Amino acid sequence: MTTRSTDKEPFARLNPADVATYLQSTGWTKHDDRPGYRSVWLKTYHGDTADLLLPFDRTVGDYLTRMVDAVRLIAALEDRLVTEVLTDLQHASTSSTQEIQGYVVKLEQRGEGGIATVTTVLDGQARKVALPLAADDHKRATQAYDQRIEIRCRGDVTRSGNTWTLQNPGHVAFVADNDQS
Repeated sequence: MTTRSTDKEPFARLNPADVATYLQSTGWTKHDDRPGYRSVWLKTYHGDTADLLLPFDRTVGDYLTRMVDAVRLIAALEDRLVTEVLTDLQHASTSSTQEIQGYVVKLEQRGEGGIATVTTVLDGQARKVALPLAADDHKRATQAYDQRIEIRCRGDVTRSGNTWTLQNPGHVAFVADNDQS
């Protein structure tokens, strides 16, 4: 398959450090490292070990070809589209504080608190976001789930592969509570 130069533009915009962050967060292990030049990453899939060469030096003639190969390998191993992987890699190191609002669709008890999964909109798309919550906020999330009430919560939205999490969540509030002035 031939790739036109315009097709390579998204690959050229990738930050190798963001790609390394993604690899580490999705279970890859750095096997060999030549800082500033390249690193080699390993991961076992279905009993076979895959190796990925991640280029860092943009001045090397085959930098772009190696970056394209790396993204294609990740896409093939994760059984995903290259465009989906590119989007993940472009956001790999992003952690942004934001408020999410949505309905609780799943609850898990963990000790005194637990995890509430909320459907919300991130980057213009419907997403399920996991919220690790302390006891009081988990009780409010349970009430919202039982009563089908939307909640709001502020925290650091992170993404690892296909999993979205709201780290350091603030107070969970019913949307109705916040809308009353």
